[in-house]
Amino acid sequence: MQLRLSDQGYSDTSAATSLTQTLLWRQPTLTLPASPSLRYEERGAADATPSLLTPFSGFVLGHQSDNGSLRKISWSLEASNAGALGGDQFSLVQDAVTMGGSLSLTQTASGTTPSWALSSTGYTTLAQWQAALNALQYQNNSDNPGGERKLKLKLEDWQGQALNQELTLAVVPSDDTPMLLGLTSSATQRQSVVAGSVSPLGRTVTGSNGASVFAGLSVTDPDSSTLYLQIKPFNASLTGFTSGTNAQGLSTQVDANTGVVSLSGSPAALTAALNNASFGVFAKTADDPASPQTKLELRVSSTSASDAAGLATPTLTHYLQASASGSAADSTAPAFSPAGNLVLSSDENQRSVGSLQDLLRPNEVVVWSFLQGGEDNSRFELNPMTGVMSWRSTGDAPNFEAVSKSAVDNDNLFKVSVVATDISGNSATQVVSVQLRDVDEAPVRNSTLLPTTWLRNGLSGINFANYWMDPDTPEETLSFTSADLPTGLSLSNAGALSLNAGANWPSRMAFHLTVTDAGADAASRKSTTVPLVLDVFDGTSVKPVKVDAQDNLDLAGLGRASQALQVRVTLNTDVNVSGTVYASFIFGEQMDSNGYLTGGLSASGTYVSESNGVLLFNVALPADINSGAIRLSSLRVDGGELRSPFLATPLTDFSAYSLRPATDKALIDELTAAYTLDNSAPSQPLWQVSATALASGNGLDRSELTGKDANGNAVDAALKVLAEAGSTLNVKINGTNESREKTLTADASGITTITLTPTECAALGVGQASAQVSATDLAGNVSMLAFTDFKVL
Repeated sequence: MQLRLSDQGYSDTSAATSLTQTLLWRQPTLTLPASPSLRYEERGAADATPSLLTPFSGFVLGHQSDNGSLRKISWSLEASNAGALGGDQFSLVQDAVTMGGSLSLTQTASGTTPSWALSSTGYTTLAQWQAALNALQYQNNSDNPGGERKLKLKLEDWQGQALNQELTLAVVPSDDTPMLLGLTSSATQRQSVVAGSVSPLGRTVTGSNGASVFAGLSVTDPDSSTLYLQIKPFNASLTGFTSGTNAQGLSTQVDANTGVVSLSGSPAALTAALNNASFGVFAKTADDPASPQTKLELRVSSTSASDAAGLATPTLTHYLQASASGSAADSTAPAFSPAGNLVLSSDENQRSVGSLQDLLRPNEVVVWSFLQGGEDNSRFELNPMTGVMSWRSTGDAPNFEAVSKSAVDNDNLFKVSVVATDISGNSATQVVSVQLRDVDEAPVRNSTLLPTTWLRNGLSGINFANYWMDPDTPEETLSFTSADLPTGLSLSNAGALSLNAGANWPSRMAFHLTVTDAGADAASRKSTTVPLVLDVFDGTSVKPVKVDAQDNLDLAGLGRASQALQVRVTLNTDVNVSGTVYASFIFGEQMDSNGYLTGGLSASGTYVSESNGVLLFNVALPADINSGAIRLSSLRVDGGELRSPFLATPLTDFSAYSLRPATDKALIDELTAAYTLDNSAPSQPLWQVSATALASGNGLDRSELTGKDANGNAVDAALKVLAEAGSTLNVKINGTNESREKTLTADASGITTITLTPTECAALGVGQASAQVSATDLAGNVSMLAFTDFKVL
């Protein structure tokens, strides 16, 4: 069966191409980095907290409209191993979003295809969307998340246009740090060595040539099959190691000069060698009780022997206390050096003080504690293993210029009493003085609250010199600068901030303030830079200061009949909304002979939302006005108010009906927005015969379509129609037996294929037929074209 179609109109290729290009809707755009990727952090013992990553940091948003923005960004994840998706998490850093936006992140689905959406409750600029997308953080809490993710990203604008992007993102595991486990929970192991016997943590292991001190030690790394381990002795010798490769594939190298042993092999082979091999540590002893103590340093690397030798990874230090000889116990107490009054110096306002270990003989191993009764012990913390002393908190670290000083003599000299106890139980006490040092400090805020608001009509400026001070004695003169001061704002070197004449500021502005003291030269000058946000208000009452309009379909400001115009009314401050908000607007008014605005069409606004002092309304567009201006005529709140946290008087009823251009031009301009309406119907659809539907040698001309190929086999009859992209096509074909209807959306290319199956062609019946096609655009405008010269063959 064949379907004959006579095309009323033309369908040459050049016209079709031109029409397609003209009718494309403007839509969001997305530029991707060269190779986007996600990473994850395994939750092993070495790295229990996965890192936060920003996988969209290189993505660049855009829009084909000059002022286009977005309504929502959504995305979903898929993985070949669906069970691996449970650990994926996204979060939004609010501080990274440009001020003025009202964005929120929600997880919209979980399970095998989790999805998320970044949405805006009000108008958000493209720059704010860009900042939010780049600041999205990703982490994976799974220890086996699979090898890749398929990410489906969708950008939607207020016009209903969407951009879909599908990405395959590699999930690259991070390299876990190799670990040495089994001696103690800390990084240090201490034990005594006396005449060939070793007692690690209560165990006694004897041997004629030292002892096996590494029983229970294990080497682990979840990422690497080969590890490199170095054992470096100090004042000791390692026995039982020989260079070469053993049966377990463990490679061993012994440095004849230093005694350093380097091992490489699998974690299991390293662990077996350290636990089971016949070797020992032969501690060098001396009759001199002040001889340096023996220790071994073990370092492990997953990359190379040189990394281990270069101490590139954390160290496990194994100390051995050598006695004089035989089985006699060590009875020599730790010795402080130099003897007498010992002093540590501490910079003011800094928590760290120093290490008491530096006050002992070199390499002496002790446990530290405070001796009860020290003058200022209560102000400090002491690490018992390392001897590092610090103030109890950053806030406890004293200020040199402050009144609060040491507990007794008020002279910036603090005294603590400490005890050093070695592993044989010998101890020594010492009074240590902490001398507080005066340093040149950067300027700081004083106790006066820095203003966050500026009443433009009630305050001539702000003097930052009233809010900052130099903490040093004597105080130095401060200077004030800003690298990103908004245009039209002036800042003097002395700190006076003022608006230039005629400046018209938005309700909020942000910049950075740098305060610098007057040091002798550039190297000695100290400075502090802080971000500031300043809300700028007209007067002391809440009131509207700006109106702008855009329709829901095109953020460039092009409106369409029968659609709601989206109107934003900007107030001079942030507000809390209570009650019911109403707004009235006037379209197309004119000025009368007395200088007043009259005429025009009035329309009510339906309140939608408020964000950062911006009220959003939907306003029905008059069908018979194509362009002009829309002005806010009134704004009121029933049963409530618009109250500002900064201004004294809330807004309950605002009227702008009696404005005169001669006297109120500035306010009229602020409360008026231009708009343009598009009431035109979409371009008329045109039939274009599909080349694929013409079978070679079947004798049909260009106006005929067939449901069979040249061999008589049944095939689909494919029609093509040129129609405005995005419009809804309704096609109806009336045959002798029945009618067939199809509804579809015009393709983005402007050329849409309509398919009739052989069964559908047969159902129409043989004989004369008619057809109609209509195209309806997003605004509801309709174009139609009828066809009567159909014939089903």
